[in-house]
Amino acid sequence: MSVLALLVAVSAFADSASTNVTVRLGSVSVLGTHTNMWFDCDVTINNQTRVPLTMTNLFRRSPGLALKVTDLDGKELKRTYAWPLKSWEWTHAPGRQKEFKRLGYGAKPGKNGNVLGISLPETVKTVRLQIEGTLSGSSYSDGITSNVVEVKIPQ
Repeated sequence: MSVLALLVAVSAFADSASTNVTVRLGSVSVLGTHTNMWFDCDVTINNQTRVPLTMTNLFRRSPGLALKVTDLDGKELKRTYAWPLKSWEWTHAPGRQKEFKRLGYGAKPGKNGNVLGISLPETVKTVRLQIEGTLSGSSYSDGITSNVVEVKIPQ
């Protein structure tokens, strides 16, 4: 089941205070049910530094870019990473932005080609999503946080 989520972007780009690297959480689709769900997310990284950033394992695990899932009161429900990308390492040129389409946050390979997702409480009808972490493997060591996007959970 695929539902294009209602998007409410709190800010276009969230910027780390003294840096020139931003991350933006774009459109999000919610797939699955409360007991086995994941989020297909578009994520854009904007490198406005003067140096190329070589990144490894960016969306797959800590300390990379996780998806933080909170309820409307700000209580963290989950922190999850994305389905593995085919490319493990790449260089992000200075002065450029790169968009990653349909990152499967919360999804991981299961047996027989099935996808295993995360579980959320049935009482949760809407969640707030935000990308947080570091640009793992790069010379950029500050933390980075995206805008917040609200999505409705299919019932």
